[in-house]
Amino acid sequence: MVRNRCRKTTKGVDPDKLRQAAIEVKERNVSINLAAMALGIPRTTLQRYMKASIVLRRKTGKGKDWFENFRKRNGLAIRQPEATSLARQVASNRPVVSEFYSRLADVYSRCKFTPRDIYNMDESGFTTVQNPEKFVSSKEKKQVGGTVSQERGKLTTMACTVNAQGNALPPFYIFKKVRWNDAFLNGAPHGSTGTANKLAWMTVDIFSQGYLPFFIQQTKCSPEHPVLLILDNHCSHVSIEAVQLAKSSGVILLTIPPHTSHRLQLFDTTIFGLMKIYFNRSLDDFMRTYPGQSVPIYDIGRLTERSFAQGMTVANITSGFRCTGIYPLDANIFSDADYQPSDVTDRPVAEASEQNSLNDSQHSSMIPHLAKDEPQPSTSSGEVSLPVCTPQSASEVSMTYTPADLHPLPKAAPRTSKGKRRRAKTAILTDTPEK
Repeated sequence: MVRNRCRKTTKGVDPDKLRQAAIEVKERNVSINLAAMALGIPRTTLQRYMKASIVLRRKTGKGKDWFENFRKRNGLAIRQPEATSLARQVASNRPVVSEFYSRLADVYSRCKFTPRDIYNMDESGFTTVQNPEKFVSSKEKKQVGGTVSQERGKLTTMACTVNAQGNALPPFYIFKKVRWNDAFLNGAPHGSTGTANKLAWMTVDIFSQGYLPFFIQQTKCSPEHPVLLILDNHCSHVSIEAVQLAKSSGVILLTIPPHTSHRLQLFDTTIFGLMKIYFNRSLDDFMRTYPGQSVPIYDIGRLTERSFAQGMTVANITSGFRCTGIYPLDANIFSDADYQPSDVTDRPVAEASEQNSLNDSQHSSMIPHLAKDEPQPSTSSGEVSLPVCTPQSASEVSMTYTPADLHPLPKAAPRTSKGKRRRAKTAILTDTPEK
């Protein structure tokens, strides 16, 4: 059946007349013959229309054609949701995100950065096992296979850095090897460097002794010409050696709140997804060009060079800074709908709660404790001061209610802390003191 059939002729009965005749028959108990004669409709046509409407009412469900037309009429689309952990939904609340933007505004007001001085850094892993792309196959085949390099690929980590002007620094590689070999960088983007360790992960030593000196060398920063580096709150980025080197070299380190990288990390929103697509295609081309050969680790640099060039475009980089509200600074980039998943838990910021409890304890220590039943002495002789209630005017009383006020969302019970681990938060690491 053609789903989008267009009528090519004017033959037949007007649908409006058919509907009007059906209403006459159903609601006013007019016979089919009289209704057809009154509106000039063939009797058999009206009988078929009535019979078809009765059959449609008896159907319990809607068909595929009905759903497709309903989707097109209302501008709907079938989308695959992105898996978001509960920790990300809880952490992405307005107080936590607002604290990050307030610290970012503080740094902007102090240093007056230009777009070329605002940098963002993040790591991502690239493996030698790709996901085969889709292709056309016969319906009779139950399974179709695609050749991959290995069962479990070799991991390589890339630390990428971009600035708000749209430029990208050469990547910093971390290969899964014990000893470093210069052949690892064959075909890599010009100016790239790297190191090697057993797990191919970013560590405290690699960040403070490898990546950070490389970043200072590429940006030519100094205490007289500082730069801003925004990065996540991973433990490998937070160390005394890294903070001391950054402060002496004019690098201001600003961390984003934990579990908010899907909103505030521009690499996760605009760049890394596109890079992984192009890297996957490069691996497919390699398997077709060299059949029967696995991808060696020495070709990682050449294979990532294409994806790096196609993903690190000026449009993607500037769009990432803009959609995260980092540059230009936009603290209201996220709407109320973006914070709705965190309404279920609705926990306050840890810093605010600790500060309020500290203020309450100090205030209560200065005020003498009184028993509930003990009468308080009066300040004046024979006079009792009573609270004065001032009635509100009709304009001050709001009578507007929303569905959330009448039937609010269910709230999760507060979590019980199992340990004394300190909760991380956004921070300017190079500021003193920062606790």
